[in-house]
Amino acid sequence: MIQKLQALRAVAGRNFNKVAGAVALAGASLAAHAQSSGIDVSAVTGGVSDAKTAITTIGGSVLGVIVLVAVFMWARRPIK
Repeated sequence: MIQKLQALRAVAGRNFNKVAGAVALAGASLAAHAQSSGIDVSAVTGGVSDAKTAITTIGGSVLGVIVLVAVFMWARRPIK
């Protein structure tokens, strides 16, 4: 068991430099990308703003139907 643990530590020690280099390279590329200009999302936000009224209307209608069914079931309960 000790030999297996030592072998695992040896493999981890050999690969540590490779992994550390890859992490450093990934961090550097992310930092370089963070300095570039951002993505233009104005078209998407404009589309969401335009669709807000339609979404509100549909949501209100669905909520109204749910409330209507609940009131109908509530009023029908004493009749049974």
